[in-house]
Amino acid sequence: MTVLVEELRDSAQRDGVEKFVVGAVIHSDGSVLVVTRSELDDFLPGIDELPSGGVEVGESLTAALDRELLEEVGFESEVIDGDLL
Repeated sequence: MTVLVEELRDSAQRDGVEKFVVGAVIHSDGSVLVVTRSELDDFLPGIDELPSGGVEVGESLTAALDRELLEEVGFESEVIDGDLL
């Protein structure tokens, strides 16, 4: 799975995509985790969203996802689309 994700990233870069964002749908027993931005946030304060964020230069998509999940919900990913990491 990781190879496919990075191949898609390479293809997007060849097409001129310069900024990448990762996000996660965290679900269990029919429920989905939604996070709420701080009212003090400069960007879209107070909105509800899925955990997500920008990919830093040189960072793999899966590493970025793990970092964002740690920052926003306190744990890393364990399963992506049914594949164990």
